[in-house]
Amino acid sequence: DHQTDAIKVETPYTGDGLAVTLERPGPLFVRIPAWADAARVAVRGFPAPPRRTGRYLLLAMPPVGRRLSFTLDPPANELLLRHRTHDIRVRLRGDEVTAMDNFGQKLTFFDPIL
Repeated sequence: DHQTDAIKVETPYTGDGLAVTLERPGPLFVRIPAWADAARVAVRGFPAPPRRTGRYLLLAMPPVGRRLSFTLDPPANELLLRHRTHDIRVRLRGDEVTAMDNFGQKLTFFDPIL
């Protein structure tokens, strides 16, 4: 999350999804992560569909002072981290870690993969 005198950004990690509120007029470019399907991104608070430009959505003249919400619907995925002595499985939702091998250790940051 971040706020300046020009923009307020709420990330999907601290709330329901990505939200942006502009405090000054101007175009808004929103980068769409590689794991997201840009065609399926839903925008609330803006009457016209955004224009896609590569991995970005462009809202040419978004309203000032109104919260715009973006729904990305991150997919579940699993990857394998190869360490010198063992492999570590990591479960993701988008680019957020939801679980990770903990090898029986207590007080780990992520839930274990069972």
